Amino acid sequence: MKMKPKICRLFFQKKIILLFLIFMVFHNHACFAAESTVQNRKTILVLHTLQTQRPWVLLFNRYLSEYLQQADLPSYSLDIENLDLIKYNNRYHKTYLKKMLLHKYKESPPDIIIVVIGSGIKFVIENDLFPDVPKIFVAPITSEFQNIPNSTSILYGYDHKGNLAHALELMPDTRKIYVVAGSGSVDKRSVAEFNKKTADFKTRVVFEYLTEMDVDKLMVRVANLPPNSFVYYLPYTFDPHGRTVIGLDMVRRLGERTNRPVFTYLDLFALNTGILGGRVTTTRSRAASAVDITKKVFQGEQIESINEMPQYVEFIYDWGELVKWDIDISRLPSDRTIQNRTYTFYELFKWRILAGITLLIAQAVFISILLANIRKRKLAELKLLKYRAELEDRVRDRTTELEMAKDDAENAKEEAMMASQAKSQFLANMSHELRTPMNAILGYSEIMRRDPILNSHHKEDLTTISQSGEHLLALINDVLEISKIEAKKIHIQSIVFDLRALLNDLLIMFRVQAEAKGLEIELEVHPEVSRYIFADESKLRQILINLFGNSLKFTENGKIVIRTRVQKDDPHNMRLVIAVEDTGVGIAEDELHEAFQYFEQTTSGRESKGGTGLGLAISKGYAHMMGGDITASSEVGKGSTFVVDIGFKEGESDNVQEVFDQRRIVGLAPNQHLPNILVAEDNEENRKLLVRLLTMVGFKVREARNGQEAVAIWKRWNVQDSSPQLIWMDMRMPVMDGLEATRQIKSTKQGKETVIIAFTASVFDNERAECLKGGCDDFMSKPYREAEMFGKIAKYFGVEYQYSLAEEILSSEPQERLEPEDFSGVSKEWLTSLEEALIKLDPEIITVVLKQLAPENRNLFRKLNKLSQNLQYTVILESLEIHIDLTK
Repeated sequence: MKMKPKICRLFFQKKIILLFLIFMVFHNHACFAAESTVQNRKTILVLHTLQTQRPWVLLFNRYLSEYLQQADLPSYSLDIENLDLIKYNNRYHKTYLKKMLLHKYKESPPDIIIVVIGSGIKFVIENDLFPDVPKIFVAPITSEFQNIPNSTSILYGYDHKGNLAHALELMPDTRKIYVVAGSGSVDKRSVAEFNKKTADFKTRVVFEYLTEMDVDKLMVRVANLPPNSFVYYLPYTFDPHGRTVIGLDMVRRLGERTNRPVFTYLDLFALNTGILGGRVTTTRSRAASAVDITKKVFQGEQIESINEMPQYVEFIYDWGELVKWDIDISRLPSDRTIQNRTYTFYELFKWRILAGITLLIAQAVFISILLANIRKRKLAELKLLKYRAELEDRVRDRTTELEMAKDDAENAKEEAMMASQAKSQFLANMSHELRTPMNAILGYSEIMRRDPILNSHHKEDLTTISQSGEHLLALINDVLEISKIEAKKIHIQSIVFDLRALLNDLLIMFRVQAEAKGLEIELEVHPEVSRYIFADESKLRQILINLFGNSLKFTENGKIVIRTRVQKDDPHNMRLVIAVEDTGVGIAEDELHEAFQYFEQTTSGRESKGGTGLGLAISKGYAHMMGGDITASSEVGKGSTFVVDIGFKEGESDNVQEVFDQRRIVGLAPNQHLPNILVAEDNEENRKLLVRLLTMVGFKVREARNGQEAVAIWKRWNVQDSSPQLIWMDMRMPVMDGLEATRQIKSTKQGKETVIIAFTASVFDNERAECLKGGCDDFMSKPYREAEMFGKIAKYFGVEYQYSLAEEILSSEPQERLEPEDFSGVSKEWLTSLEEALIKLDPEIITVVLKQLAPENRNLFRKLNKLSQNLQYTVILESLEIHIDLTK
């Protein structure tokens, strides 16, 4: 019994000894492995010429460390030594550096050495440091450091010539370049190199060197540079007094003070410091090249066999500076880098804008439903007329039933009148409900177009949204106009307008849809057609929109041709004839008369595209009111031709109806009396929109949500300061409507001096007349236009505005004139081609013909292109006719 415990103790003692021996074996193996790893670790030594905190040194170290971590290298250690040879370039300092490096790496020399820029490279070569260690020299392009044993080079240079050429491409109107540099030896060498590489540009632009100026005077000088110029920044390390200047501080001050763009040559100066950028040499690529060579050396490749690696330049820009100087991003190289990018309002709210478009489509569907209801009511009225006719036939036989029939007829009449009143009220309400959100859509689209960050493509998208909204608004107006047609309340409103501009607008409106279907649209205007005519522009526009739209809807291939001519059978009765021809599905001859009936459609229309059947009927009614008619001819499968002719008189350009100034307003002219403004509107979106438009240019504005609140604010404002001289008053508001609020304000002495402008979504003349009768001084329809709103303020208070600088410059440009000598050397065939293109009013064809001019006729091309862009086709045609007559 006593032997068993003893045996157990011996067993456990032996087991513990065995575990201890196993532990010692693994420990020794781990120590050996760790020691082996330390012994196999590679050492990369970086020798910088400059001191530690120089931005260029920090940037190179950061990129070098990042690329080393990404490379598939064995275990390594990165040692960085800053020689500071610029500040202490003397024999004692160099002797100290040599002894320090040899002592530090005596036991374990580095496996590769990276030496950065000239003074450090000379120090290593002159002292023959570590002759057996491979060396990488990062230096400017020069033969001084080539053919050194056991070394290779990463050569780099500053592409001043390419950078300057690129800058002039972005800013072709440049006439002067200001070169900023310091007064140190490095600065002067950089200026000399810049002069050498940019000598070819001195015949094109003027150079002014700001190189012998201290920092304060330089800041004053660059803050007042003229237009058509930019700044080119070279190193500024020492001022004229020999004081050292910190490079990045100098760049930031320059970016803050200068009033012109700044280009540079080194990426260090393009990193969010107020510098635009340019074609710059990058520290990143030098570090990447150094890591590539290091990897090849560690893989066993001899360093002498590695070719010298040239330094590449990159296109780098700062986003804020691109926006500030209105640089077109589409003109930048495709491989450019844009830093500090911000996103536009359109990019942030793209889906909300698309949701708004979806809302427009939903409203269009609602309008279709409304048209169907109108059709049902029309059928009900026809049944009523038939019933009354039957009663009149039966009155002779059933005298006793006459009174009952009369009672029934009277009841039916009362119901019809109530239905008519309900319809009018419904249309008035729908006018308000549809036009009010349309006001917000068009208004905020205009505000978004003001955003300077938007590029040209986004502005084109917003223009398309606005045009689509305008078209939908016109459709809403036409639906509401049906009631006026039935009541015979439509009147002709003739004005003098530009017919060719109207045709060109319609051509642009439908061109996108035509191109999407692969259709061609041709416009032929006979020379005898007057540019300015006296007629009802609105109704003619609606007629042509219906005709153009139908041709586009029912044509899948081929083309659509619009021909315009004048019929002068009688000098006192001139006729304007416009024919719209298409190659669409066509209409059967026995169905042509149905195309002009209300709520009627032809077989091809019902089978092909559907619709309401109102467009042609309304257009024919408009044509009759304008003293004309619409006729049609068609053949199934080959196409249709609709011809509208109306009476008109010739007009003069001086009599064209005055419109409000369409230039974009950016502020108010100084030193003028401004009216206090109160905005009364219950719809928050429309109220905020109007307040935002007014405050953006500098007006003092308050707002009210209903008529009662408007009266209270008006009284309180009058006591505290001075009463608002202008009130924008919505007519339909809860609690108290705008009409009652207007009466209460106008009943006081101060109120009589206050201008009240009503704005309403109604299209009915009686409601507008009621606004003026109730005390309003003027009215404006929703959706209101920005130019109309500011024009009303200028009308009553004489306010003067400040406009966009680009538009001011455009409006002040002198008129181009064509002289006979401008056409010298131009063929008659080319002149004839240009004349035909101008008559068709096709901008694309005109552009193609202009580009066919020979290079020696660049002056003529410039003049014609500018006149064409301003739509001054008449000026070109008159000059062409004179020149062609002279050449006969």
